[in-house]
Amino acid sequence: MVQRQICVIGAIGSQRAGEAFSSDYDLPNDTAYVESCASVGLMMFARRMLEMELDGRYGDLMERALYNTVLGSIAFDGRHYFYVNPLEVHPKTLRYNGIYNHVSPVRRRWFGCACCPPNIARLCTSIGHYIYTASTDALYVNLYGGNRVAISVDGHALRLLS
Repeated sequence: MVQRQICVIGAIGSQRAGEAFSSDYDLPNDTAYVESCASVGLMMFARRMLEMELDGRYGDLMERALYNTVLGSIAFDGRHYFYVNPLEVHPKTLRYNGIYNHVSPVRRRWFGCACCPPNIARLCTSIGHYIYTASTDALYVNLYGGNRVAISVDGHALRLLS
């Protein structure tokens, strides 16, 4: 998936039909589905992989998905969002070409299937579980942002403030 089916912004899901992948390297800028929820799911998957194998690639994947897709999909007011996040949108064309029926040129207040807002909210409220990964002898920083943490690593109490 990461080698052949992910957009540069860390978004996944190239086609609307089945909200799925198609062939390798099919990453259309204008019709890609790249649903916000898929990026939340990608972050959850990467976090679980980090718990099994401490590899910075998983942290990098979380960072790309969070900062470029998940947070970019919601408006500052938290009440409007993109369901899909294509890399390229031509607003005038959307009205006249049916292949773009799933694309909105602006963040909308609601969609018929409203899975993205609660998934994004759930991710944002649990972001502390994604920022760090602790092992028995080290603390790994996966995401950057203002936070405080108190954690024990190798028998030593650490308090971090950023």
